[in-house]
Amino acid sequence: MTTALQRVINAHDKGFQRRKQWPELFDLNSWQESVSYQLIKGHCDKEQAILEIGCLTGHHLILLKQEGYHNLVGIDFCQEALGWAREHDPEHTIDFRVGTYPTFELRMDDFDRIVLFDVIEHVHDKEVFLSAVHDNLQPDGKVLILVPLGTNYCDEGHVNFYPDQRALKNLLQYYFTIEKCSIVDSGTKIFTVCSRRSE
Repeated sequence: MTTALQRVINAHDKGFQRRKQWPELFDLNSWQESVSYQLIKGHCDKEQAILEIGCLTGHHLILLKQEGYHNLVGIDFCQEALGWAREHDPEHTIDFRVGTYPTFELRMDDFDRIVLFDVIEHVHDKEVFLSAVHDNLQPDGKVLILVPLGTNYCDEGHVNFYPDQRALKNLLQYYFTIEKCSIVDSGTKIFTVCSRRSE
């Protein structure tokens, strides 16, 4: 196992352990009105194939399932978090998988939506990772990205920093067409919607 992979896995495991300090983070009702969930729901249709990379406890996907979305896949590195997600999936039909890094070899089909919320700031090999995201996206699909805004994070797992929208756009423009980029969540996050760039 590479050092970079081990750091990513450790960061995810620590993130899950920290989360246990706040029971409200495991309460589906508290996530129902969250900015992150509303952004996902606002950009996804019930018939679309949706992949969330870095889903951790799967709250977004479980809530989507409860609202009638049915083609859902979640990937994370933290097996304990995925165990919690599988246990709380009401019908046990969401496909939760332990991921690989920096690529993820799904290849079962392409996705209409790929969600990367609080993920890219953790990725060491952004080029390989974003190429894999591109390759798993339908030609008319969209990638939804949410990253923290700023240069001084408190999370030791953060290796990439986005002090403004331009910094994120500069990264993404090589892989995607940027359709929307805005500051959200009371000025703490950058939200971006991208489409697959033409070859």
